[in-house]
Amino acid sequence: MFAQNNKENIKKILFLILVVAGLLIRIYFWEGHVFSDDAYYFKLSQFISENVSLSEYQGYPIFKLRVLFNFLLALMLKIFGVNEISTIILPFIVSILNLFLTYFFTKTFFNDKKTALIALFVITFFPVEIIFATISFPDSLNVLLINLGLFSLYKAYQSNKLLSALLAGFFFSVSLLTKENVIIYLVIILFMMLVIGMKERKLNRVFLAVFSIVILFFLIEGFVYKNMNKDFFYRINILKENYKYSYYDFFPFSIKMVTHSDNYLLNLLFQIILNCKHVFIRRFYLFLPLLAFVIAILNIYKSRNLLISQFFLLLSLMLIAFTSDITTYRPLNLERSWYIFPLILPSILIVSNFFNRLRLKYLMVIFVIYLAGSFIMSNSYLNFFNADSNILVKNFIYNNKDHKFYSDHFTKYSIDLLSGNDSTTVSFTNQTINKKFISKNSFVIFNKKHIDELILQGYKFEGLDTLIKNDLLLVDSFGDFHIYQLRY
Repeated sequence: MFAQNNKENIKKILFLILVVAGLLIRIYFWEGHVFSDDAYYFKLSQFISENVSLSEYQGYPIFKLRVLFNFLLALMLKIFGVNEISTIILPFIVSILNLFLTYFFTKTFFNDKKTALIALFVITFFPVEIIFATISFPDSLNVLLINLGLFSLYKAYQSNKLLSALLAGFFFSVSLLTKENVIIYLVIILFMMLVIGMKERKLNRVFLAVFSIVILFFLIEGFVYKNMNKDFFYRINILKENYKYSYYDFFPFSIKMVTHSDNYLLNLLFQIILNCKHVFIRRFYLFLPLLAFVIAILNIYKSRNLLISQFFLLLSLMLIAFTSDITTYRPLNLERSWYIFPLILPSILIVSNFFNRLRLKYLMVIFVIYLAGSFIMSNSYLNFFNADSNILVKNFIYNNKDHKFYSDHFTKYSIDLLSGNDSTTVSFTNQTINKKFISKNSFVIFNKKHIDELILQGYKFEGLDTLIKNDLLLVDSFGDFHIYQLRY
Protein backbone atom coordinates (compact mmCIF):
# COMPACT_ATOMS: atom_id res chain seq x y z
CA MET A 1 0.00 0.00 0.00
CA PHE A 2 2.83 2.36 0.93
CA ALA A 3 4.70 1.53 -2.29
CA GLN A 4 1.57 2.23 -4.35
CA ASN A 5 1.04 5.60 -2.65
CA ASN A 6 4.69 6.43 -3.20
CA LYS A 7 4.37 5.72 -6.94
CA GLU A 8 1.29 7.94 -7.16
CA ASN A 9 3.11 10.76 -5.38
CA ILE A 10 6.06 10.43 -7.76
CA LYS A 11 3.69 10.68 -10.74
CA LYS A 12 2.11 13.84 -9.28
CA ILE A 13 5.54 15.38 -8.77
CA LEU A 14 6.58 14.49 -12.33
CA PHE A 15 3.35 16.07 -13.60
CA LEU A 16 4.11 19.33 -11.77
CA ILE A 17 7.75 19.31 -12.91
CA LEU A 18 6.72 18.90 -16.56
CA VAL A 19 4.11 21.69 -16.36
CA VAL A 20 6.64 24.05 -14.77
CA ALA A 21 9.22 22.99 -17.39
CA GLY A 22 6.64 23.76 -20.08
CA LEU A 23 6.17 27.26 -18.66
CA LEU A 24 9.89 27.92 -18.39
CA ILE A 25 10.92 26.63 -21.83
CA ARG A 26 8.17 28.68 -23.50
CA ILE A 27 9.42 31.78 -21.71
CA TYR A 28 13.03 30.95 -22.59
CA PHE A 29 12.20 30.67 -26.30
CA TRP A 30 10.01 33.77 -26.23
CA GLU A 31 9.47 34.94 -29.82
CA GLY A 32 6.84 37.69 -29.74
CA HIS A 33 5.77 39.65 -32.80
CA VAL A 34 7.16 38.15 -36.03
CA PHE A 35 5.98 40.72 -38.65
CA SER A 36 3.77 38.09 -40.24
CA ASP A 37 0.07 37.20 -40.03
CA ASP A 38 0.16 38.38 -36.40
CA ALA A 39 0.21 41.95 -37.75
CA TYR A 40 -3.16 41.41 -39.45
CA TYR A 41 -4.68 39.79 -36.37
CA PHE A 42 -3.48 42.67 -34.21
CA LYS A 43 -5.01 45.29 -36.49
CA LEU A 44 -8.35 43.48 -36.71
CA SER A 45 -8.40 43.16 -32.92
CA GLN A 46 -7.48 46.81 -32.48
CA PHE A 47 -10.32 47.83 -34.78
CA ILE A 48 -12.71 45.69 -32.71
CA SER A 49 -11.46 47.09 -29.40
CA GLU A 50 -11.79 50.69 -30.68
CA ASN A 51 -15.11 50.12 -32.52
CA VAL A 52 -13.53 50.95 -35.89
CA SER A 53 -15.23 49.58 -39.00
CA LEU A 54 -13.51 46.49 -40.38
CA SER A 55 -13.85 48.02 -43.85
CA GLU A 56 -10.65 49.90 -42.93
CA TYR A 57 -8.77 46.59 -42.72
CA GLN A 58 -6.38 45.66 -45.54
CA GLY A 59 -5.32 42.04 -45.49
CA TYR A 60 -6.43 38.44 -45.95
CA PRO A 61 -10.25 38.44 -46.04
CA ILE A 62 -10.44 35.06 -44.30
CA PHE A 63 -8.99 36.53 -41.10
CA LYS A 64 -12.25 38.42 -40.58
CA LEU A 65 -13.98 35.04 -40.06
CA ARG A 66 -11.72 34.22 -37.10
CA VAL A 67 -14.03 36.16 -34.83
CA LEU A 68 -13.35 34.41 -31.53
CA PHE A 69 -9.57 34.79 -31.75
CA ASN A 70 -9.89 38.44 -32.81
CA PHE A 71 -12.33 39.26 -30.00
CA LEU A 72 -10.20 37.55 -27.35
CA LEU A 73 -7.15 39.40 -28.63
CA ALA A 74 -9.16 42.64 -28.58
CA LEU A 75 -10.00 41.90 -24.93
CA MET A 76 -6.30 41.54 -24.14
CA LEU A 77 -5.63 44.91 -25.81
CA LYS A 78 -8.44 46.49 -23.78
CA ILE A 79 -7.08 45.13 -20.51
CA PHE A 80 -3.33 45.43 -21.02
CA GLY A 81 -3.08 48.17 -23.65
CA VAL A 82 -1.58 48.20 -27.15
CA ASN A 83 1.80 46.51 -26.83
CA GLU A 84 3.57 43.36 -27.94
CA ILE A 85 3.03 41.44 -24.70
CA SER A 86 -0.74 41.96 -24.87
CA THR A 87 -0.85 39.98 -28.11
CA ILE A 88 1.12 37.08 -26.62
CA ILE A 89 -0.89 36.48 -23.45
CA LEU A 90 -3.67 34.56 -25.22
CA PRO A 91 -1.53 32.06 -27.18
CA PHE A 92 0.69 31.54 -24.12
CA ILE A 93 -2.28 30.64 -21.90
CA VAL A 94 -3.68 28.38 -24.62
CA SER A 95 -0.35 26.57 -24.97
CA ILE A 96 -0.31 25.81 -21.25
CA LEU A 97 -3.91 24.62 -21.39
CA ASN A 98 -2.86 22.27 -24.22
CA LEU A 99 -0.40 20.65 -21.81
CA PHE A 100 -3.20 19.82 -19.39
CA LEU A 101 -5.57 18.65 -22.11
CA THR A 102 -2.93 16.36 -23.63
CA TYR A 103 -2.28 14.75 -20.25
CA PHE A 104 -5.94 14.19 -19.34
CA PHE A 105 -6.93 13.13 -22.86
CA THR A 106 -4.15 10.50 -22.91
CA LYS A 107 -4.93 9.36 -19.38
CA THR A 108 -8.62 8.92 -20.23
CA PHE A 109 -7.99 7.26 -23.58
CA PHE A 110 -5.46 4.67 -22.37
CA ASN A 111 -6.50 4.63 -18.69
CA ASP A 112 -2.82 4.88 -17.75
CA LYS A 113 -1.01 7.69 -15.94
CA LYS A 114 2.45 6.64 -17.14
CA THR A 115 1.40 6.96 -20.79
CA ALA A 116 -0.17 10.32 -19.96
CA LEU A 117 3.08 11.53 -18.39
CA ILE A 118 5.00 10.46 -21.48
CA ALA A 119 2.52 12.36 -23.64
CA LEU A 120 2.93 15.41 -21.40
CA PHE A 121 6.72 15.17 -21.78
CA VAL A 122 6.43 14.99 -25.58
CA ILE A 123 4.14 18.03 -25.92
CA THR A 124 6.06 20.01 -23.29
CA PHE A 125 9.19 19.88 -25.44
CA PHE A 126 7.63 19.79 -28.90
CA PRO A 127 9.27 22.69 -30.85
CA VAL A 128 6.12 23.82 -32.66
CA GLU A 129 4.21 24.11 -29.38
CA ILE A 130 7.13 25.90 -27.72
CA ILE A 131 7.62 28.57 -30.38
CA PHE A 132 3.96 29.23 -31.16
CA ALA A 133 3.22 29.72 -27.46
CA THR A 134 4.50 33.27 -27.91
CA ILE A 135 3.35 34.07 -31.44
CA SER A 136 -0.07 35.60 -31.95
CA PHE A 137 -1.52 33.02 -34.36
CA PRO A 138 -4.90 31.30 -33.86
CA ASP A 139 -3.70 27.74 -34.60
CA SER A 140 -3.08 26.70 -30.99
CA LEU A 141 -6.49 27.95 -29.85
CA ASN A 142 -8.10 26.27 -32.83
CA VAL A 143 -6.74 22.79 -32.03
CA LEU A 144 -7.41 23.27 -28.31
CA LEU A 145 -11.11 23.71 -29.09
CA ILE A 146 -11.13 20.84 -31.60
CA ASN A 147 -9.33 18.52 -29.18
CA LEU A 148 -11.79 19.47 -26.44
CA GLY A 149 -14.48 18.46 -28.93
CA LEU A 150 -12.75 15.13 -29.62
CA PHE A 151 -12.32 14.52 -25.89
CA SER A 152 -16.02 15.20 -25.29
CA LEU A 153 -17.00 13.04 -28.27
CA TYR A 154 -14.90 10.13 -27.04
CA LYS A 155 -16.43 10.35 -23.55
CA ALA A 156 -19.91 10.63 -25.09
CA TYR A 157 -19.38 7.55 -27.25
CA GLN A 158 -18.01 5.55 -24.32
CA SER A 159 -20.85 6.53 -21.97
CA ASN A 160 -23.63 7.17 -24.53
CA LYS A 161 -24.33 10.49 -22.78
CA LEU A 162 -25.95 13.19 -24.91
CA LEU A 163 -24.62 16.06 -22.80
CA SER A 164 -21.02 15.21 -23.69
CA ALA A 165 -22.04 14.85 -27.36
CA LEU A 166 -23.70 18.27 -27.33
CA LEU A 167 -20.58 19.69 -25.69
CA ALA A 168 -18.46 18.14 -28.46
CA GLY A 169 -20.68 19.77 -31.09
CA PHE A 170 -20.32 23.09 -29.28
CA PHE A 171 -16.50 22.92 -29.22
CA PHE A 172 -16.33 21.89 -32.88
CA SER A 173 -18.63 24.76 -33.85
CA VAL A 174 -16.81 27.40 -31.83
CA SER A 175 -13.49 26.27 -33.30
CA LEU A 176 -14.76 27.53 -36.68
CA LEU A 177 -14.51 31.03 -35.23
CA THR A 178 -10.74 30.60 -35.00
CA LYS A 179 -9.89 28.59 -38.12
CA GLU A 180 -11.55 26.15 -40.54
CA ASN A 181 -9.59 22.95 -39.68
CA VAL A 182 -12.58 21.31 -38.02
CA ILE A 183 -14.16 20.65 -41.44
CA ILE A 184 -11.59 17.88 -41.96
CA TYR A 185 -12.46 16.33 -38.60
CA LEU A 186 -16.19 16.53 -39.31
CA VAL A 187 -15.73 14.63 -42.58
CA ILE A 188 -13.88 11.88 -40.69
CA ILE A 189 -16.50 11.80 -37.93
CA LEU A 190 -19.25 11.61 -40.56
CA PHE A 191 -17.45 8.67 -42.16
CA MET A 192 -17.15 6.97 -38.75
CA MET A 193 -20.86 7.59 -38.08
CA LEU A 194 -21.83 5.92 -41.35
CA VAL A 195 -19.52 2.93 -40.80
CA ILE A 196 -20.78 2.39 -37.25
CA GLY A 197 -24.34 2.95 -38.45
CA MET A 198 -23.97 0.23 -41.08
CA LYS A 199 -22.67 -2.20 -38.43
CA GLU A 200 -25.37 -1.33 -35.89
CA ARG A 201 -28.03 -0.81 -38.60
CA LYS A 202 -28.94 2.54 -37.07
CA LEU A 203 -27.34 5.93 -36.72
CA ASN A 204 -25.73 6.47 -33.34
CA ARG A 205 -27.44 9.25 -31.39
CA VAL A 206 -24.11 10.59 -30.10
CA PHE A 207 -22.96 11.45 -33.62
CA LEU A 208 -26.40 12.79 -34.54
CA ALA A 209 -26.28 15.12 -31.54
CA VAL A 210 -22.84 16.41 -32.60
CA PHE A 211 -23.93 17.16 -36.15
CA SER A 212 -27.20 18.70 -34.94
CA ILE A 213 -25.22 21.30 -32.97
CA VAL A 214 -22.84 21.96 -35.87
CA ILE A 215 -25.73 22.43 -38.34
CA LEU A 216 -27.48 24.70 -35.83
CA PHE A 217 -24.26 26.74 -35.54
CA PHE A 218 -24.05 27.21 -39.33
CA LEU A 219 -27.70 28.31 -39.42
CA ILE A 220 -27.26 30.80 -36.56
CA GLU A 221 -24.02 32.13 -38.06
CA GLY A 222 -25.70 32.49 -41.46
CA PHE A 223 -28.60 34.49 -40.01
CA VAL A 224 -26.21 36.68 -38.00
CA TYR A 225 -24.19 37.46 -41.13
CA LYS A 226 -27.41 38.04 -43.08
CA ASN A 227 -28.43 40.59 -40.46
CA MET A 228 -24.99 42.25 -40.36
CA ASN A 229 -23.88 42.00 -43.99
CA LYS A 230 -27.07 41.02 -45.80
CA ASP A 231 -25.38 37.80 -46.85
CA PHE A 232 -26.43 34.42 -45.40
CA PHE A 233 -23.50 32.77 -47.19
CA TYR A 234 -20.97 35.36 -46.01
CA ARG A 235 -18.53 32.68 -44.78
CA ILE A 236 -18.50 30.91 -48.14
CA ASN A 237 -18.18 34.17 -50.08
CA ILE A 238 -15.30 35.34 -47.87
CA LEU A 239 -13.50 32.03 -48.52
CA LYS A 240 -13.91 32.58 -52.27
CA GLU A 241 -12.67 36.15 -51.92
CA ASN A 242 -9.66 34.96 -49.95
CA TYR A 243 -8.63 32.50 -52.68
CA LYS A 244 -8.77 35.31 -55.25
CA TYR A 245 -6.84 37.63 -52.92
CA SER A 246 -3.97 35.21 -52.27
CA TYR A 247 -4.26 32.84 -55.24
CA TYR A 248 -0.47 32.45 -55.40
CA ASP A 249 -0.53 30.59 -52.07
CA PHE A 250 -2.87 27.87 -53.28
CA PHE A 251 -2.86 24.97 -55.70
CA PRO A 252 -2.14 24.97 -58.60
CA PHE A 253 -0.30 28.33 -58.59
CA SER A 254 1.91 27.48 -55.60
CA ILE A 255 3.17 24.24 -57.14
CA LYS A 256 3.75 25.73 -60.60
CA MET A 257 6.76 27.52 -59.14
CA VAL A 258 8.23 24.05 -58.54
CA THR A 259 7.13 22.13 -61.63
CA HIS A 260 7.10 25.04 -64.13
CA SER A 261 4.29 23.15 -65.84
CA ASP A 262 0.59 23.68 -66.59
CA ASN A 263 -0.14 19.94 -66.54
CA TYR A 264 -2.85 19.48 -63.89
CA LEU A 265 -2.10 15.84 -63.02
CA LEU A 266 1.64 16.50 -62.77
CA ASN A 267 1.06 19.49 -60.51
CA LEU A 268 -1.38 17.54 -58.36
CA LEU A 269 1.08 14.65 -57.99
CA PHE A 270 3.90 16.99 -56.98
CA GLN A 271 1.65 18.83 -54.50
CA ILE A 272 0.67 15.58 -52.78
CA ILE A 273 4.31 14.42 -52.69
CA LEU A 274 5.47 17.75 -51.26
CA ASN A 275 2.66 17.70 -48.70
CA CYS A 276 3.82 14.26 -47.56
CA LYS A 277 7.33 15.64 -47.23
CA HIS A 278 6.13 18.72 -45.31
CA VAL A 279 4.20 16.54 -42.85
CA PHE A 280 6.47 13.53 -42.33
CA ILE A 281 10.00 14.64 -43.17
CA ARG A 282 10.50 17.91 -41.36
CA ARG A 283 13.11 18.54 -38.69
CA PHE A 284 10.96 21.08 -36.80
CA TYR A 285 8.54 18.25 -35.99
CA LEU A 286 11.34 15.93 -34.79
CA PHE A 287 9.81 13.39 -37.20
CA LEU A 288 7.03 12.77 -34.68
CA PRO A 289 4.25 12.43 -37.32
CA LEU A 290 6.44 10.02 -39.32
CA LEU A 291 7.03 7.85 -36.25
CA ALA A 292 3.31 7.95 -35.46
CA PHE A 293 2.54 6.93 -39.06
CA VAL A 294 4.81 3.87 -38.85
CA ILE A 295 3.42 2.86 -35.44
CA ALA A 296 -0.17 3.34 -36.67
CA ILE A 297 0.47 0.97 -39.60
CA LEU A 298 1.96 -1.61 -37.22
CA ASN A 299 -0.96 -1.17 -34.82
CA ILE A 300 -3.47 -1.88 -37.56
CA TYR A 301 -1.46 -4.89 -38.72
CA LYS A 302 -1.50 -6.26 -35.15
CA SER A 303 -5.11 -5.14 -34.48
CA ARG A 304 -3.97 -2.89 -31.63
CA ASN A 305 -5.19 0.64 -30.75
CA LEU A 306 -7.30 0.60 -33.91
CA LEU A 307 -9.41 3.67 -33.14
CA ILE A 308 -6.59 6.17 -32.70
CA SER A 309 -4.44 4.54 -35.40
CA GLN A 310 -7.18 4.64 -38.02
CA PHE A 311 -8.16 8.16 -36.99
CA PHE A 312 -4.56 9.36 -37.33
CA LEU A 313 -4.15 7.82 -40.78
CA LEU A 314 -7.44 9.29 -41.98
CA LEU A 315 -6.53 12.71 -40.57
CA SER A 316 -3.09 12.57 -42.22
CA LEU A 317 -4.67 11.64 -45.55
CA MET A 318 -7.26 14.40 -45.27
CA LEU A 319 -4.68 17.00 -44.31
CA ILE A 320 -2.42 16.04 -47.21
CA ALA A 321 -5.01 15.58 -49.95
CA PHE A 322 -8.35 17.12 -48.88
CA THR A 323 -9.58 20.15 -50.79
CA SER A 324 -9.23 23.58 -49.22
CA ASP A 325 -11.95 24.99 -51.50
CA ILE A 326 -15.60 23.91 -51.71
CA THR A 327 -15.98 24.95 -55.36
CA THR A 328 -12.76 23.52 -56.84
CA TYR A 329 -10.44 20.71 -55.77
CA ARG A 330 -7.44 22.45 -54.22
CA PRO A 331 -5.25 20.44 -51.83
CA LEU A 332 -3.76 22.74 -49.25
CA ASN A 333 -0.08 23.64 -49.60
CA LEU A 334 1.34 22.43 -46.26
CA GLU A 335 4.65 24.24 -46.58
CA ARG A 336 3.87 26.53 -43.64
CA SER A 337 4.92 24.73 -40.50
CA TRP A 338 1.90 25.71 -38.40
CA TYR A 339 -0.35 23.52 -40.55
CA ILE A 340 0.90 20.57 -38.51
CA PHE A 341 -1.17 21.53 -35.45
CA PRO A 342 -4.10 19.15 -36.16
CA LEU A 343 -1.74 16.15 -36.17
CA ILE A 344 0.09 16.96 -32.93
CA LEU A 345 -2.27 15.36 -30.40
CA PRO A 346 -3.06 12.19 -32.42
CA SER A 347 0.68 11.74 -33.07
CA ILE A 348 1.45 12.12 -29.38
CA LEU A 349 -1.25 9.64 -28.34
CA ILE A 350 0.13 6.96 -30.68
CA VAL A 351 3.81 7.57 -29.93
CA SER A 352 3.34 7.83 -26.15
CA ASN A 353 1.53 4.50 -26.03
CA PHE A 354 4.38 2.92 -28.01
CA PHE A 355 7.04 4.47 -25.75
CA ASN A 356 5.20 3.15 -22.69
CA ARG A 357 5.84 -0.40 -23.88
CA LEU A 358 9.61 0.11 -24.06
CA ARG A 359 12.08 -0.81 -21.33
CA LEU A 360 12.98 2.07 -19.01
CA LYS A 361 16.61 2.31 -20.20
CA TYR A 362 15.51 2.64 -23.83
CA LEU A 363 12.86 5.17 -22.85
CA MET A 364 15.46 7.29 -21.04
CA VAL A 365 17.72 7.29 -24.11
CA ILE A 366 14.80 8.41 -26.28
CA PHE A 367 13.95 11.18 -23.79
CA VAL A 368 17.52 12.50 -23.85
CA ILE A 369 17.64 12.49 -27.66
CA TYR A 370 14.19 14.09 -27.88
CA LEU A 371 15.13 16.78 -25.34
CA ALA A 372 18.34 17.62 -27.22
CA GLY A 373 16.44 17.70 -30.51
CA SER A 374 13.83 19.96 -28.95
CA PHE A 375 16.37 22.61 -27.92
CA ILE A 376 18.23 22.43 -31.24
CA MET A 377 15.06 22.68 -33.34
CA SER A 378 13.52 25.39 -31.16
CA ASN A 379 16.64 27.48 -31.71
CA SER A 380 16.46 26.68 -35.41
CA TYR A 381 12.80 27.70 -35.41
CA LEU A 382 13.75 31.11 -34.02
CA ASN A 383 16.14 31.50 -36.93
CA PHE A 384 13.35 30.49 -39.30
CA PHE A 385 11.32 33.44 -38.00
CA ASN A 386 14.38 35.76 -38.23
CA ALA A 387 14.32 36.31 -34.46
CA ASP A 388 17.62 38.21 -34.28
CA SER A 389 16.79 40.69 -37.05
CA ASN A 390 13.24 41.07 -35.72
CA ILE A 391 14.64 42.14 -32.35
CA LEU A 392 16.81 44.76 -34.07
CA VAL A 393 13.83 46.10 -36.03
CA LYS A 394 11.73 46.24 -32.87
CA ASN A 395 14.47 48.08 -30.97
CA PHE A 396 14.80 50.59 -33.79
CA ILE A 397 11.06 51.28 -33.69
CA TYR A 398 11.06 51.50 -29.87
CA ASN A 399 13.97 53.94 -29.92
CA ASN A 400 12.40 56.15 -32.59
CA LYS A 401 8.80 56.37 -31.40
CA ASP A 402 8.90 60.15 -31.71
CA HIS A 403 9.70 59.96 -35.42
CA LYS A 404 7.23 59.50 -38.23
CA PHE A 405 7.44 56.28 -40.27
CA TYR A 406 6.37 55.65 -43.85
CA SER A 407 5.68 52.10 -44.91
CA ASP A 408 3.31 49.70 -46.65
CA HIS A 409 0.08 49.01 -44.75
CA PHE A 410 1.25 45.55 -43.67
CA THR A 411 4.43 46.82 -41.99
CA LYS A 412 2.47 49.79 -40.64
CA TYR A 413 0.28 47.39 -38.66
CA SER A 414 3.40 46.02 -36.94
CA ILE A 415 4.77 49.50 -36.23
CA ASP A 416 1.38 50.56 -34.82
CA LEU A 417 1.59 47.65 -32.36
CA LEU A 418 5.21 48.18 -31.35
CA SER A 419 4.97 51.96 -31.02
CA GLY A 420 1.58 51.81 -29.35
CA ASN A 421 0.41 54.64 -31.58
CA ASP A 422 -1.12 54.22 -35.04
CA SER A 423 -0.89 57.93 -35.87
CA THR A 424 2.92 57.98 -36.21
CA THR A 425 3.03 55.76 -39.30
CA VAL A 426 1.76 56.69 -42.77
CA SER A 427 0.92 53.95 -45.28
CA PHE A 428 2.12 54.50 -48.85
CA THR A 429 0.14 51.52 -50.18
CA ASN A 430 -1.77 52.48 -53.35
CA GLN A 431 -0.19 55.94 -53.20
CA THR A 432 2.00 57.72 -55.74
CA ILE A 433 5.18 58.08 -53.72
CA ASN A 434 7.68 60.89 -54.27
CA LYS A 435 9.99 63.15 -52.30
CA LYS A 436 7.17 65.55 -51.41
CA PHE A 437 5.21 62.68 -49.87
CA ILE A 438 7.94 62.11 -47.23
CA SER A 439 8.38 64.58 -44.37
CA LYS A 440 11.76 65.65 -42.96
CA ASN A 441 13.43 63.62 -40.18
CA SER A 442 11.13 60.68 -40.85
CA PHE A 443 11.97 57.09 -41.74
CA VAL A 444 10.90 54.94 -44.67
CA ILE A 445 10.87 51.28 -43.66
CA PHE A 446 9.80 48.18 -45.54
CA ASN A 447 10.60 44.57 -46.29
CA LYS A 448 11.15 43.90 -50.02
CA LYS A 449 9.69 40.38 -49.72
CA HIS A 450 6.55 41.84 -48.17
CA ILE A 451 6.27 44.42 -50.95
CA ASP A 452 6.58 41.71 -53.61
CA GLU A 453 3.79 39.68 -51.99
CA LEU A 454 1.56 42.74 -51.56
CA ILE A 455 1.95 43.44 -55.28
CA LEU A 456 0.72 39.90 -55.99
CA GLN A 457 -2.31 40.73 -53.85
CA GLY A 458 -3.09 43.67 -56.12
CA TYR A 459 -1.63 46.60 -54.18
CA LYS A 460 0.39 49.28 -55.95
CA PHE A 461 3.51 51.19 -54.92
CA GLU A 462 4.01 53.66 -57.74
CA GLY A 463 7.20 55.68 -57.51
CA LEU A 464 8.80 53.63 -54.72
CA ASP A 465 11.72 52.31 -56.80
CA THR A 466 12.42 55.80 -58.19
CA LEU A 467 12.25 57.33 -54.71
CA ILE A 468 14.75 54.78 -53.36
CA LYS A 469 17.13 55.33 -56.26
CA ASN A 470 17.10 59.14 -56.34
CA ASP A 471 15.95 60.56 -53.02
CA LEU A 472 16.49 58.09 -50.18
CA LEU A 473 19.58 57.22 -48.19
CA LEU A 474 19.88 53.77 -46.62
CA VAL A 475 20.17 54.26 -42.86
CA ASP A 476 20.20 50.65 -41.70
CA SER A 477 19.25 47.11 -42.66
CA PHE A 478 18.03 44.35 -40.37
CA GLY A 479 17.57 41.09 -42.25
CA ASP A 480 15.07 41.80 -45.04
CA PHE A 481 14.02 45.13 -43.54
CA HIS A 482 15.55 48.30 -44.98
CA ILE A 483 15.31 51.72 -43.35
CA TYR A 484 15.80 54.96 -45.30
CA GLN A 485 15.75 58.72 -44.81
CA LEU A 486 15.57 61.54 -47.32
CA ARG A 487 18.86 62.74 -48.83
CA TYR A 488 19.66 66.40 -48.10
